[in-house]
Amino acid sequence: MTSFNSKFSGGKNSSPIGSPGGTALNDKNNEIRVNLRNRMKIGTWNVQSLYEAGKLANLMQEMDRLKIDILGVAETWWPDVGKCVTQGKVLFYSGNQDKNHRKGVGIIIPEKISSSIINFLPHSDRIALLKLKAHPVNLNIIQVYAPTSDAPEDEVEGFYEELRQVTQANVKKHEMNLILGDFNAKVGKGIRDELVGPYGLGERNERGERLYQFCQEEQMKITNTWFRLPPRVYTHGEHQQTIPNT
Repeated sequence: MTSFNSKFSGGKNSSPIGSPGGTALNDKNNEIRVNLRNRMKIGTWNVQSLYEAGKLANLMQEMDRLKIDILGVAETWWPDVGKCVTQGKVLFYSGNQDKNHRKGVGIIIPEKISSSIINFLPHSDRIALLKLKAHPVNLNIIQVYAPTSDAPEDEVEGFYEELRQVTQANVKKHEMNLILGDFNAKVGKGIRDELVGPYGLGERNERGERLYQFCQEEQMKITNTWFRLPPRVYTHGEHQQTIPNT
């Protein structure tokens, strides 16, 4: 069974859901904390539309099969912002306002930890943030969908500036901060330093250089370059980025 709440008024100037002036997400004083010392599977997936019938159910089944605890999704193609409860999980989504069923991002968590949510910030159809009360520090999940490689340079720069503003205004350095998503970038293979590990993909391109610059500015690492991924992931180009703070 799937249930949707009423649409929230979202956008760049809206209050976060759960913040003062926003919509409260629960009335239990956020008493449940996510224990970061326990093993968790956190990932991201460009789903290329959840608009078609059955796609959401299939996604939830894949999460169960792969035992994924928290999943960020890009290209949901859902308009507006809100949340959807289904199959024991909650999907918080942030889409555009023009009903064109393009772009859109979301974050899926188990329903059992929903009372640990501090707030959900649906910034735009490219950026959304979910803050969870956790132990020993709070957990911030930011899901993004960056402009594609053929997008104008000013659109790319605008995306990174908005991402910088969201992180600086809503996350703290002592918290656990993860940026998940499809950055439409290649940081390069065999390039290793304090930010990028040895398991990057292909040749670093211009978008990869911009992502690297952002990580330098925000003191973050590109974590999925630090472990080897299955060959099929590279073959199909599904190399999306997960960036935690250092």
